[in-house]
Amino acid sequence: MFDVRGLKYLIGVATAVATLSLAACATTSTSTPSQPMPVARTPEQIKGDCWMKYENDPKMNIDKRAALVDQCLAEHARTGVPVN
Repeated sequence: MFDVRGLKYLIGVATAVATLSLAACATTSTSTPSQPMPVARTPEQIKGDCWMKYENDPKMNIDKRAALVDQCLAEHARTGVPVN
């Protein structure tokens, strides 16, 4: 049937694998990333941010603001810099 030494060896290997697996889980679950993962933003969200950027300018009419929003969206798409 089974050799006792072979069975002890298999138990030892299984224990080592289980210990390493638990150690790996413990280190990954308690660590925090240095920077959060960037969230993909939709063009509508970016347009909304661009629109709000020019919202408080009373001299700007809607057509000018719409043109600036399009320009802002194109700039964001080209550079990837978030809208302030």
